[in-house]
Formats: sequence, structure tokens, C-alpha cells
Amino acid sequence: MIWNDRIKQLRLSSMLTLKDVASRLGLTEATAQRYESGAIKSIPYEILIGYSKLFSCSPAYIMGWESNDDITLSEFERELIIAYRKAPESRRESVRALLDVQKKGSSEQSSEPFVS
Repeated sequence: MIWNDRIKQLRLSSMLTLKDVASRLGLTEATAQRYESGAIKSIPYEILIGYSKLFSCSPAYIMGWESNDDITLSEFERELIIAYRKAPESRRESVRALLDVQKKGSSEQSSEPFVS
């Protein structure tokens, strides 16, 4: 199985505990642990979608059908992503709004796509 290894790796790289993940997905900590360990052999669609939203990745990435190998992040960029993932939804909305404003301002000044 790939998906159980991926959700564990994503949780660890996001610096979340099993209890954090379980709470955010509406699971018990024991159930979250069984998903990661592979004791539960198949993942329900709703739980897969919950994990993909929690970790801001596609369900296909979690299942091992695609990779994210083409992106290299600096340590600072990783820290920003982790802080974003841990933030409450209201703060995430503020960050997305700020990035949207920056993107629009950048595209008005240049024909190049927004990249930071």
C-alpha cells in the first residue's frame, strides 16, 4: 500500500500528531493510527477527501497515482506551508485573499505568470 505511507509522511511533514489529524477528520486517534499502519486495508472516499483537504494535496497523490517530485521547496517555504496548514480556516482565507491580490497586481504589471 502506498496511501498509508503517504498519509503518515504528510502528517509528519506537517508536524501534526495523530490526535490532531483524528480531530480534524472526525476520527478516533486509534482509527487514524490504523489508517497509517495499514491495519485498515481500504480507505473510504470521504476519508480520502478529508486527508487530501487537510494536507492540501490531491487524492491521486495520496493513493500513489501521481507524485509531487517536480517541486523543490526551501526550508523557509516548508515552514510557511506548515504554518498555513496549521492555521484556522479564517486565516487561510486571508492568506488566499492576499495571494490573489498579489497575483492580480503582478499580472497587470507583467504578462508573466505569478511565481514567488
